[in-house]
Parts: sequence; C-alpha cells; structure tokens
Amino acid sequence: MTYRGRVQQIKFQRIGRGGSSNRMLSVGMLILLLVPSVSAQLINGRLSTSMYSWEKFDSVGVSTTFTRGFQVVQIDLSEGNFSLFSHLQGATTIIDASAKSDFRTQYLYARQSNIGDLIDLSFGRMPYFHGVGNGTLDGVKTAFRFAEDRASFVAYGGVPPPGDYTLKGWGSLSNNYIFGGQFLVTPMENLRTGVSYVNKARERAQYWAIRADSLFNPAPFYIEPELRREQYLGIDARYLFSSLQLFGRYDFDLLGEQSQRADIRALYGISDDVMVNASYQFRSPRIPWNSFFSRFNLSNTHEVEAGVDFVAAPRIRTFLRGALVQYDGDESFRYTVGGYWTYASLSFRGSTGQAGELKSISVAFAYPLLDRALIPNANIGWNSYALNSSAPTEETFSGALGLTFRPVKQLAVDVQGQWLTNTIYKNDLRIFARINFWFSEMLNLF
Repeated sequence: MTYRGRVQQIKFQRIGRGGSSNRMLSVGMLILLLVPSVSAQLINGRLSTSMYSWEKFDSVGVSTTFTRGFQVVQIDLSEGNFSLFSHLQGATTIIDASAKSDFRTQYLYARQSNIGDLIDLSFGRMPYFHGVGNGTLDGVKTAFRFAEDRASFVAYGGVPPPGDYTLKGWGSLSNNYIFGGQFLVTPMENLRTGVSYVNKARERAQYWAIRADSLFNPAPFYIEPELRREQYLGIDARYLFSSLQLFGRYDFDLLGEQSQRADIRALYGISDDVMVNASYQFRSPRIPWNSFFSRFNLSNTHEVEAGVDFVAAPRIRTFLRGALVQYDGDESFRYTVGGYWTYASLSFRGSTGQAGELKSISVAFAYPLLDRALIPNANIGWNSYALNSSAPTEETFSGALGLTFRPVKQLAVDVQGQWLTNTIYKNDLRIFARINFWFSEMLNLF
C-alpha cells in the first residue's frame, strides 16, 4: 500500500463501544449469574508455554545453568453483550525444588456492553489507557456515549494492584487508590479532542531504622513514609486533512505545578511513495510526588525530530530520521537510516553529544518455507559506545538464530539460540523455546 493511501485511510470514526480478594471474586460471580442467557457463547484463547536457559557465573571458572519456565493463559468468553477477559501468568525455575514460583494475574475482569445503547460497564482487574491515565486497575470502569456517538466520557476508580500482581494485599482504600476519567468529543469531521485526568496514591512500606535522636545518639525510629502520589491533567487533539495528519498533546503535573509533557507531530504524504514527518517533544521526568527521586533537581529535555519515508522499489521501504535533543546546558544529536524488505530489514543508528558516542548496526532476516509451515529467522547486531569523543570505546556483538514451526494454524513452536559478547561477557549463550496454541470455539454451556 502506498503512503498516500495509508494516510487517507486514517479516518476519525465515531467513538465506538469497545472497550478485598474474596469480595471481588464474589461480586464477579454475581455479575456472571445475572447475565441473560442466549443460545451460545464464544470462547477465544491462547496458551503459551516457554523456556529460557542461560549460564550464570558466580565467580571465575564457577558457573550454574539456570532454566526458567513460563506459562501464559489468555481466555476470553463472551455471550451477547457480556464478556469475561483473563490473562494469567506463571513462572518458576526448572529443576530446582527450592525455587519459589511466581503467579500473576495480569487482568481478570467482566464487561457488560451497550447498556441502554449508551453505557459500557467493566469490573475487576483491567488495563486502562485514557490520556494521562494508563496502567492496571482493580476496580470499576464505565464508558458513556452520547450526541450520536460523537462524544464519550470514561470514568474509572479503584485500587492499584499489588506489586506482585496477586489477588491479595491491596492495603487501605484511603491510602491506595486510582481514579480518573477522559472526555472525548468529535466537534467536526476529522477532528477529535480530549481532556483527561488521573489521581493516584500508593502506600509505602513502614519500617524500623536507626536514626540520631535529639542528642545525636543512635536510636530506633519507626519510619512512616508519605504516600507516593501522582495527579495529572491532560488535553490532546488529532486532525486529518487530506494527506496531512496533525497531533498535539499537553500534560500538566498538578502536584508539582509544572508542565510534564508536550507533543506536536505532523505527518504529510507528498506523493504515493514519499511521506515526511516532523515532531517536537518536551519531557519532564514523571516522578511520583513525595518519592525519593522527587527530592533531586531534575532537568527537562526538548527534542525536535524530522524524517522521511519512501518506497525505493516494489516491496522495499526506506527511511531516514534525525533528532536534536536539548538538555540543560548540553545537547545531543540522534540519527537513524535503514530499510525494510518483505523478508529482511537493515538499520544504522548513531548519536553524539551528551548521550554519548553511539554507533549501531542491526540486520534481521526471516523467510517462510513450505507454505509458512517453517520460518527460519536470524539477526545480528554490532554496537560501539563511548561516554564522549575522548573516552575509550567499547564494542558489543550479538546474534540470534531461530526457527518457527507451524504444522497447523492453531499451533506454533519457536526455538531460538542467542549469543552475546562484550567487555563483561566473553561468550553469553542463551536458549529460548516456546509453544503457542490458539483456539476459538462456539459453546452451549447454558
């Protein structure tokens, strides 16, 4: 597809309809029981089992081989306008009875869509991406649509999940919470604007420590750190006119009372084969209020980037980009040039100035055989880095060789060997293997 055709396909559609432990599970089951029954249920899922093995050196000449096993289960069940979504992960060290297994619930939630043709309601552990608010939430999210779907409002609230993503250990709601929302509107054709807000707080662990008392003698003190807090307000807009696409975004830190982020981007298709882009970005480090790092004097960055993408030949696309990054009292320049073919890619990257002297080359290749039942793949990389133009240069070489075997559409087996050498590791060899199974069936459970 040509660049002009790709840009012209970007249309601003009307806003669509997509999207404490025992108590949460009980309410979730209650929601399931209240769902009206229809003739059939659709179940979709993916089961992924993988293994990663490497050699760890504890001292010179003494090493231990580690093998980690991972299991991912993703199952979605829908009946009419009601859906259940789940994403569970497990990990353990193989051939080590003393190793502790790690189980995580990435998300597990229910959604009732199109209530009264206006409202979507979700409950459980779910991802959320709404302007300045993004992450994972244990709670409730609702979306309202009105003005003939030209406007919508999303509101969410709950608690942040525990750091280990288990279904316990939330802490008190007064000290651990997330709430926010986003309002989106399409005031005219091809223009979409939004306003978003988020307020987060997480309780930090309390502990005993030795500190100096009023006479400067060591004494035990019970430390109660303040809450880690974040509160942001953001606005954004996106506009498409013929072959020109414009995007802007601004985030404000309400607790720090300062600008946190600003983006302005433009994309223009000069012809069917040539597209140019330009952007300006302002960044202030996003640090939680009252965290340890908020005590430091942190600097902001300003970045201006421009680039061009063009079709050099049938099935070959090339690109060139350059960016100037401005720090407090210094600057850096970053550049990238490369291309893509149907079965391969090649790129060269570099930077100079405050970010260090970096040069990098990467090549990747994959070619399907036997009607895509076998796909061998390989990649190789070289990196050269120095802190500045007068500092010594360090080099890194890396490579990978793998194979994907897909005897049927629902099953894929991946095996890959990875190799790395640098100033720390003379030879670092690792093995990765994975089995993926996808399924989709219509059921008649109830």
